[in-house]
Amino acid sequence: MPNSEIKLLIIDDDLVDRLTIQRSLAKANIATVIDMAEKGNQGLSLLNKNIYDCIFIDYLLPDTNGVNLLREIRSQGIDTPIIIVTSHGDERVAVDAIRSGASEYISKNMLTPDGLSYSLRTAIKLAGIERERKAAEAALLQSENRLREAQKLAKLGHWEYNLKTNKL
Repeated sequence: MPNSEIKLLIIDDDLVDRLTIQRSLAKANIATVIDMAEKGNQGLSLLNKNIYDCIFIDYLLPDTNGVNLLREIRSQGIDTPIIIVTSHGDERVAVDAIRSGASEYISKNMLTPDGLSYSLRTAIKLAGIERERKAAEAALLQSENRLREAQKLAKLGHWEYNLKTNKL
């Protein structure tokens, strides 16, 4: 990761857990700027005002659960990496979180400098790869559209030959 500060949002109703994340990242020598929210609606309000590099969401919040909040964030088109944090080691919750768009699922006993550093770096790296993939797909689509338009204007067509099936 670059040497610049990473902007994080931690949505967790437990002050001890919020501070544990903050201290563990500091011990891992990860420069961060951290905003904190105790409830899901407070987190959504911060997301509407700020752009974050990563979001940590506690699974159990006073006004919602982490997976529902994750779904709400994704429905707003926000693709920031999200790490669901929980004290429950429930595999079903982990699968639901990942399927709903979480980058990572981490239990609270892994809120160590090494555990958080690994999860954060992985989530941010995967988000960067996904952005690059989307940009490449958009560039390919634009190129295909330009080719199609050029062929239409020149009244040309094209064909493809499949070597495996021997079909034109």
